Amino acid sequence: MHLLGLFLLFLAIVHGVNSWWQISRKHENMTNSIALPNLSAKKYCKQFISYKKRQKLCFEKHDLLIPIALGANNAIDICQTRMKNRRWNCSTLNDVDGPLFHDSVVGRSTRELAFLHSIFSASAMLQIAVSCSKGDLKSCSCKSNPATKDQKVSTCPQDVSFARKFILKFANAEFLKLKREFKHKKAEANKTIHEGLVNIANSETGAATVTKHQKHQCKCQGVSGSCATKTCWLVPASLKNISLSLFQSYISAVNVKVKPEDWKLKNSDSNLLDPTESQLVFLDPSINYCLKEEDWHGVSGRQCDPNADSSLSTGSCSYICCDQHPTVEEKIITEKCNCSFIWCCHINCNTCSETREFGYCR
Repeated sequence: MHLLGLFLLFLAIVHGVNSWWQISRKHENMTNSIALPNLSAKKYCKQFISYKKRQKLCFEKHDLLIPIALGANNAIDICQTRMKNRRWNCSTLNDVDGPLFHDSVVGRSTRELAFLHSIFSASAMLQIAVSCSKGDLKSCSCKSNPATKDQKVSTCPQDVSFARKFILKFANAEFLKLKREFKHKKAEANKTIHEGLVNIANSETGAATVTKHQKHQCKCQGVSGSCATKTCWLVPASLKNISLSLFQSYISAVNVKVKPEDWKLKNSDSNLLDPTESQLVFLDPSINYCLKEEDWHGVSGRQCDPNADSSLSTGSCSYICCDQHPTVEEKIITEKCNCSFIWCCHINCNTCSETREFGYCR
């Protein structure tokens, strides 16, 4: 690739490193189809026009677009659930054709961007594996490992290894190409290369977390339930549990730097250990989420709990509102209560009302 082509690829990655996340906004248009028709696939794959490697993968494996879109959509939901009590609450922008997240958040290599890379990769990988197990995809096949003497062990019904390999290739396609070009020309790694290395590491952490949290699920087979033969398969954990593990990694994310001689990630504090596969990594400090930035709204208007203690996990007004006094409103909440089951088959409930306090950051 000549220098102009390398420069254009560099610009494409700088201005759209997270472009595949945008497919989450196409999810509702895709879900009615089990296998995406070729014509529709071409329509959705065109959004990757600036990312030729990713677009090629999209056309080749277009049946994976539905699980990828669903996975990206699920990633946003679980991110917002996990971060609802934090000052950064994983909020998205409303412009359907514009960026998904605030540039103040994803425009630099922060721990928040690290979490997004990990949760999007994990969620898409999980959804591909589930779709594969259901037989919805032509691109993957469920294959069993050789059976042991008394136990048949199968990777079915969740083809996690296929899903992991594909999503990491799909998510990082353009950067891997840029990395090869830079190494071929023996060019010095710049800021974009550094950020790309970090993004890959965080995507791999998300994928590794899915793989790590698999468990065996077994079914006995035999006369009168004797369990003469036991058939087992690996099943990944729920996205809820996976996101909890990644959230803990987010809290303890490691600030890193890139070693110039081999491009490996190293702890920025030479007195501490280098990051492991299970740790999220970042290069830049986060913005002060208490303050308004160019495209960040600050915490004004955020709902909080005026009666919670000030710890980080409770959604307290003290924490979310950055120690500023909130506006407190009282509301009467009516809901079902004292429910009982009546044979057969009816549930009888009373209606209860109570006054609750809701806080809002000024």
